[in-house]
Amino acid sequence: MKISSAQKDTLYLFVLQGMNYAIPILLMPYLMIKLGVKSYGLIGFSTAIIQFLILFVDFGFNMSATKRVAVHKDNKLVLSRIFYSTIFAKTILLIVSIFIFIFIINISKFDEYKIALLCSLPMLLGNTYTFTWFYQGIGNIRFLSILSMFCRILILPTIFYFVQTSQDYVKAIFINSFVYMVIAFISIFWIFKNKMIDKAKISLESIKFEIKESFPFFLSTASISIYTQLFVVILGLFATPAIVGIYTAADKIIRAISLLFYTPINQVYYPKIANISSQDQEKALSLLRNVFKFSIALMTFLSLIIFIFSSFIEKKIGVEYEGLSNLLKILSPVPIAVAIGGIAGQLGLIAYIDNSKTKQIFQNIYIVAGIFAICLVSFLAYFFQAQGTSIAVLLTESLVAILMVYYFNKYLRDNNSSKNIFSRIED
Repeated sequence: MKISSAQKDTLYLFVLQGMNYAIPILLMPYLMIKLGVKSYGLIGFSTAIIQFLILFVDFGFNMSATKRVAVHKDNKLVLSRIFYSTIFAKTILLIVSIFIFIFIINISKFDEYKIALLCSLPMLLGNTYTFTWFYQGIGNIRFLSILSMFCRILILPTIFYFVQTSQDYVKAIFINSFVYMVIAFISIFWIFKNKMIDKAKISLESIKFEIKESFPFFLSTASISIYTQLFVVILGLFATPAIVGIYTAADKIIRAISLLFYTPINQVYYPKIANISSQDQEKALSLLRNVFKFSIALMTFLSLIIFIFSSFIEKKIGVEYEGLSNLLKILSPVPIAVAIGGIAGQLGLIAYIDNSKTKQIFQNIYIVAGIFAICLVSFLAYFFQAQGTSIAVLLTESLVAILMVYYFNKYLRDNNSSKNIFSRIED
């Protein structure tokens, strides 16, 4: 059977992303045991705050700019304008986010987390200038994946050497954050060394345009972050760092596995489906359905593995993490929901359809999910703490998946398609 270029890219990225996510997964038990549940909770909470600021600086560019780069990658002048306009827009947002960061670390409620937050700041700076959106758009995400993999491998000895006790959580955070800075420096150097862009004049209007284009995606990703990062923050208001540590461990395992397999699929097929759809929608829809069915089968298998081996994972990590098994069982269907929602939404409503109405629907789904998530987790985290927070995550991800599939299939029906996203693909 002949393997297509996209399939090769996906398999290649599976290996690379596998290394990128496998390394943190392999480090996870080591850090949990060496740092203890409280220090691991401090890491989880501070990382959640920084991820919020990263989300603000990214501002949806990973979808809007990626697509514009993919469309104009053969026009170097237009590509250069998009590149510089996006950089300046992200820099402005970075400055605003630093002021927000200063405000947060001066909140007395978060005094216990202040040192961890300060050590996490390089993560925000590095992420701003890594240009994932650019490499993905031009179809060279392999380079960034390889770079990330090697950088993460190189820091392993420093983690094992410097992180030995619960007090070393500061070192663990700083080493991990420093990797983002290294990746950013090399990714910038590579773009200019290989002359991927030319000098280009940009205006304030072009910067405003990039922000305006990405704003709907920012709203949707902000809503997503409510039930990924904000859940940790809300739980931290009602529970001890130790309980936050157990929940963070379960959530990181689930998210790492979900992203390990879904991210390469999205990175390869998002620009490809967007490109094909502009020329041949039937061909793009056929590809989308195949990707959808493969992803669901894969995620179902992974969810079963997590559920079956949850007790084994808890036993290996240690007695401090009692209850981790129950959280993993509750969260085990999340990878399936992530794949369904991501493919029907990002690859379907955005990459395949791409009109103002579906962008608005995509945005509204995540806004509704965000409101639903806040109401749900505020109640469940208060009364049931980590288990309640896990249930809130599962229900919210399920709601997003259901709504994405419903509206994508509705579009197909309204446009006289005889099939939906679940339809069998004819050879």
